[in-house]
Amino acid sequence: MHAQLLKSCQAARPKLQFDEENDFAVKRISFTLKTEPEGESTIWLQAYYLKSVRKFGFLIDFRFKKKADVPFSKRVQQLSLSLDQYGRENRSFYSDRYDRVQEFVATYFNRVFPLRYEDGVMEVSNRLVNLPANTLDKKQYLFCDDQIDSSQFMGLKRFGPLVSLDQKPYLFFVYREHDRLASLELYKALRGETFPNIFQGTEKMFGFPVTSQNVKGLAVSSFAKDEMERVRDTILSGNHTPVLVVLIAPWENDDEEDSQEYFRTKHVFVKAGIPSQVVRLFTVERDTRLQWSTSNIALQCFSKLGGKPWKVKPKYGRCLIIGIGQSHREVVSNGIRHIERYYAYSVLTESSGLFRELRVLGQSQNRDDYLTELKQSIERIVLDNRDSFDRFVIHAPYKIRRDELKSIQEAFSNFGSDRNYQFVVLRINTNNDFFGYSTTNNSLIPFESTYVSLAWDEYLVWFEGLNYQNPKAARRYSRPVHIVFHYSNMELSAQDRLDYLQDAVNLSGANWRGFNAKSVPVSIYYAQLIARFTSKFDEFGLPEVSLDNLHPWFL
Repeated sequence: MHAQLLKSCQAARPKLQFDEENDFAVKRISFTLKTEPEGESTIWLQAYYLKSVRKFGFLIDFRFKKKADVPFSKRVQQLSLSLDQYGRENRSFYSDRYDRVQEFVATYFNRVFPLRYEDGVMEVSNRLVNLPANTLDKKQYLFCDDQIDSSQFMGLKRFGPLVSLDQKPYLFFVYREHDRLASLELYKALRGETFPNIFQGTEKMFGFPVTSQNVKGLAVSSFAKDEMERVRDTILSGNHTPVLVVLIAPWENDDEEDSQEYFRTKHVFVKAGIPSQVVRLFTVERDTRLQWSTSNIALQCFSKLGGKPWKVKPKYGRCLIIGIGQSHREVVSNGIRHIERYYAYSVLTESSGLFRELRVLGQSQNRDDYLTELKQSIERIVLDNRDSFDRFVIHAPYKIRRDELKSIQEAFSNFGSDRNYQFVVLRINTNNDFFGYSTTNNSLIPFESTYVSLAWDEYLVWFEGLNYQNPKAARRYSRPVHIVFHYSNMELSAQDRLDYLQDAVNLSGANWRGFNAKSVPVSIYYAQLIARFTSKFDEFGLPEVSLDNLHPWFL
């Protein structure tokens, strides 16, 4: 199909502008709709077999291809459809994307299709395939005394956090001398003085005070390593517990978070076992940004100090979720890419979303040694938790290689005889090639928790979407998540698979990084955050840090 599509496109030249993308994983044709100074608006087609309806066809989607020498900007986000023409979140993300697909159909479809093949033709419909869709249950959140609410923010406000802090915390605000006023503004906002109608303060919301008795300011000349080490030593000498350092950072835009200074600063405190909260000066100095950020900053502070704001009501109790992440070191030598160091870790959470711990799973320059460590580490996780859990479910954001899956299966096989344990391995891929549109509303956005089946073991799930009570697009909703069942030690019924999907959706509501961060399960999202830190630490030549025995510092 791909070969015939390519021939058809070549025959349509020069009226058709296209490129072939061909690597070991993907073969697709990319068509140019419009050329901009920043890049090209394109539609791509990829041959695909849809197992659920037993049809061959083509995946089709829009993509803006930014030029390599063009910096990331608001204009690029607008051309990518992430932002609207006014620079705000694009609520019409789905319908705009659909319009680009229809533009391709109207302009180029009849030039490309049908596809000639030997003495016949391959007919291709100019309409998208309709698939039956259903919805999973809505997420429910549990707070103090297991009180239930459908809203994270309102539940906290009404009932208080699930688990409060045992002791009054100590907060150290670190800032440059000329940013002292900005530090004071953040202090007042966290107390609930600045935006009382939006955020009433950490004491009312989370039960911990922010006062002159437990907050100390530390002025620094810069955020250089020696100054951060001085701050670290000052904090450690006080023997305060629990403690959090709040850094009023001078980095002025999001891209600067990839700077060496940011990661070197974080590394100093992670290595010392001190949780830190970075708040950018840009956020504090702009009232509108601080107004909507304060509650999320307070939430992260509370969680890093050891508090537990909420959990979700799980489908399966006694179920441990093992989120696996990788931070391999890849190098290119003589044009050939290979892995120089293997490194994998796990984020352990209960199916209720409660964070338990981080563990290194494998670390070696030799792949065989790494696989042996991986197997032994999975066995140790089961051994340490088998009295508390009957189900062990691995969530991986990447395609698990055959030898890795074999090591995991061998680890699980050692526990199947003495008790009725269930072991399942899922790939939960947020960066996938799939998209979909709802035919039930004008916005084309599916409702939250909608799912469709691509095969008996393969699903698309919308972790976020329209609300049934108010089916209007409130913001730009993310793409669907692609979930594949890779392994189970027992035969799973259709309902079993849906229940595991339900727990994955529930886990997207357990994210303590923000009140509206609900598009990815924490098992995957936390692993992605840690991968970012560990890879950057490694890239900048910083010593490895222990992942054990820390509260979720990576939020």
